[in-house]
Amino acid sequence: MNGLDEILKQHDPISLTEMNQVSFLDRKDIKFVFHIDRLIPLLKNTTGPYKVLTIKDKRLFRYKTLYFDTPDMKFYFDHHNGVRSRFKVRYREYIDTAQTYLEIKEKNNRERTIKKRLLTGQMQETLSQRDIDFIRKYIQIEPGNLNPVLLSLFTRFTLVSLNNKERITFDINLEFEGYMRKTEFPFLAICEVKQEKMFPAGYFLNLLKSHKIFPSNLSKYGIGTVVLNPLIKQNLFKDRLLTINKIKNDPGSYYSAS
Repeated sequence: MNGLDEILKQHDPISLTEMNQVSFLDRKDIKFVFHIDRLIPLLKNTTGPYKVLTIKDKRLFRYKTLYFDTPDMKFYFDHHNGVRSRFKVRYREYIDTAQTYLEIKEKNNRERTIKKRLLTGQMQETLSQRDIDFIRKYIQIEPGNLNPVLLSLFTRFTLVSLNNKERITFDINLEFEGYMRKTEFPFLAICEVKQEKMFPAGYFLNLLKSHKIFPSNLSKYGIGTVVLNPLIKQNLFKDRLLTINKIKNDPGSYYSAS
């Protein structure tokens, strides 16, 4: 994206070690979705309050995520049906730092996101016994029945405020592969505000509001599955697809479905 690297260079850098002070594996988070053309005007207001994660002069990092689900797609349908306590199981590869984790991401009934991670050697389509034992500790399913169903790739940069204990991720250049199909969303930006305790009157949330960008409930796993597997039940995701198409065709629009 033209101008993105330049605007990120105007932010002070923060190291991975420093950022780990706000890693928030147990956190509150709010997600926002908007057209990528709205990104730079937004970032012009963050150069003072926020630092940008920087590793060896890099600020933009490529991620790869492989999602697993049960044969009856329990994780997908729990999200589709609005189950308040639900899970995702995935490998996440941090391509630029050559690290891969097996992750269990839980959204509990208090709307907190809790993440458990296990450092692994590499991403693989068959779970190892070590991975199965790890999953079994946290989810009451048979991990041996889990299968890889969706691959996502995206570019991420992260803004951090140590003073406000806040971390903000931005995902762009989204790609999905699965069900023998591929799709891309080059026009989409997904922003997630992560705090230990959510402060609705915080600087960045007010900044988003001033730009008429409002909270969403979009799941990369859910949307990727719906787009690539049109035969799956998707009634409750149709409004998200309609609004994403609106964002594509009208950069000034925003995503505000709950």
